Amino acid sequence: MRKTLLSLLAVAASSRAILSIIQVVYGTVFQGGLLWLPTLVMFRDFYGYYGLQLSFLSQGLLPYRDFGYSYPPLFLYSLLPFYLLGGIYAASLPILAADAATSPLVYFFVLKFTNERLAFLAGLAYAISPFILFYEGYSWLSSQPMFFFLLLSLYLLREGRPLPSSIALAMAVLFKQEAIFVIPIYAVWLMRNHGGGSWKAIVTFLGIVFVASLPFLLIAPNQYLGSTSYGFLRTSSPSLSNAAIPLGSSALSSAQCPSIPRTSSANGPCISSSVTYPNPLLTLVINAVEWISSIVQIPLFILIAPALYTLRRRDNFLELACAYSATGFFLLFSILIHPVYGYYMVPVYGLLLASSRRLSTLLISSIAPVLSLLTLVGYYQELLPLVITLGVISVQGTLGDRSVAADPPPIPEGTFPYQKDRVKPSPQAKVQFRGQEEHLPLGELDLYEGS
Repeated sequence: MRKTLLSLLAVAASSRAILSIIQVVYGTVFQGGLLWLPTLVMFRDFYGYYGLQLSFLSQGLLPYRDFGYSYPPLFLYSLLPFYLLGGIYAASLPILAADAATSPLVYFFVLKFTNERLAFLAGLAYAISPFILFYEGYSWLSSQPMFFFLLLSLYLLREGRPLPSSIALAMAVLFKQEAIFVIPIYAVWLMRNHGGGSWKAIVTFLGIVFVASLPFLLIAPNQYLGSTSYGFLRTSSPSLSNAAIPLGSSALSSAQCPSIPRTSSANGPCISSSVTYPNPLLTLVINAVEWISSIVQIPLFILIAPALYTLRRRDNFLELACAYSATGFFLLFSILIHPVYGYYMVPVYGLLLASSRRLSTLLISSIAPVLSLLTLVGYYQELLPLVITLGVISVQGTLGDRSVAADPPPIPEGTFPYQKDRVKPSPQAKVQFRGQEEHLPLGELDLYEGS
């Protein structure tokens, strides 16, 4: 196992290192997109937003009060030490390290319920996914380290460690507030499986988030609540004259929003999903898909709910349900705030990879993120994860996947040939028998664990 983990980590780290070097040396290659794929635009948020904000922070200014900042405090402050030691490029190290470390974490998720070969392929799929590599390994965007801690919290929850899990979840929320999109599923799972002990985890989570937020609640409560709640809790509109401007905004506009004039007041996110490709047929197909997506996304989201409910006893229900919950909140986000960019879906696709229990579902979850690169923003980005989730559910149902989250019934007496006179009645325990989790008396562990 150690060799496998080191291999995954080496592949993930080296691929991100190579792309980072290319980005630093040849970053302009993708700044305006490619001729054959104009939507492959390098988001310049890291330099235009985070770099400028780090510069303000290093001068003694405070986020929310002195300059505009859209995320909880931990993301910017985790980059600051590296920025102070090595400049803007060094500030990317927490993002790259967390993204590389996510690959072994996906491996652990899948290994818990399947075999090492499939687990390795799932971790490798994350490590070399073009979607993940482009947005996190090349553009250094903000889904990491949030997603690493989110996935870690779910893994610890599965391991029956609710308190460390709640700490990891609090860290995820403090990196980026989108981690709250899985909290409804997380809370139900926590209370259902850990009973009275769940309250300690809930109090710990709330306490960590509150303590970390307290300094900013004291110095700039309105700005802090407004920024971290996407504007819903802001009672006024404070000036954000120090807010950073994305260096790649003109490239993004030309690639994804060709019809929208850019003015001094139009520095917000692109709101058009219309794309023009060199190939007229491809342009027609992609924009037709976008139009269809706008019609079917909400009905499909509703349709998936009962289908997902049928998998409530499957061992990958937690990951699928969290991916579904996050996608649903992104749908709401697109209605209330602005359309969803493709890179928002990094946690969703990562969770779908972690839910893999068969090679077929792993292939489905691996192909989807690549298709996401065909557009930057819009309804298609919201529909695609729903289609993949439905595909995984359908494949599992068709193939009759027997994996369950709850305990299976005890094995009837006489199913396996063992010597009854050598054991005494005792409580039941789980053991692995021929690749499946079964229940046998504790006294029989010496007979069957090595089978």
